[in-house]
Amino acid sequence: MALIDHAAGKVLAEVPTGARPFAVACSPDGKVAAASNLWDGTITMIDLTLPIPKASATIAVGSQPRGLAFSATGREIFVALGGDHAVVRVDTLKATVSHRWDCEGEPRTLVVLPKSGTVVVGSTRSARIRGFDPATGKQLWQRSLHDSFNLLGLAAHPAGDQVVSTFVFHRHHAIARNNIEQGWALDNRVARIRPEPGEDLNYDQIALDSRGQAVADPTGIAYSADGSHMAI
Repeated sequence: MALIDHAAGKVLAEVPTGARPFAVACSPDGKVAAASNLWDGTITMIDLTLPIPKASATIAVGSQPRGLAFSATGREIFVALGGDHAVVRVDTLKATVSHRWDCEGEPRTLVVLPKSGTVVVGSTRSARIRGFDPATGKQLWQRSLHDSFNLLGLAAHPAGDQVVSTFVFHRHHAIARNNIEQGWALDNRVARIRPEPGEDLNYDQIALDSRGQAVADPTGIAYSADGSHMAI
């Protein structure tokens, strides 16, 4: 994993992780980072307080760890396990898994909502976004993005009142040149979901494509610090 000074545009340090690092997260106080290691079934904890950051622990979590995020206190880290169709909560001080719950559909992306602490998980195969209680793992709400796939990006608004996910919408037209040029084959979109109790309530969405200027496979997505802009 590389630590980069984006203002200076230089690499500060490189820290070895496990096999095929997939995602990275940083604790709210900026003292600890974590990387999920897809092929190892582990996460690597990295101490950022040292003059030269280095790995402080390697924790076995399960099959195909992908998205991960710290709690507001930094005491827990939540990890989506695509291979196990589950989510785990890790105690960062004890370096052990403290809780685990099921989450079908190959969970891939994960964020923790500010204020409420709700763990929000995107499952790319089932095309569902779910909210879970961080203490019990109980599902609080669910949204299905119908006729969709490739839910590869997920972000929480700084106010904690909405989440957004990138996805591809299947229009069920032939994958032919004319349909592709007109934007009638596939559609790259962003969904905006309000984390309210219930299942499959309405959600907002916006298309990212314009005629002749389609985007391809939207993946990473993030809000600005004040929540006024998104970067995709």
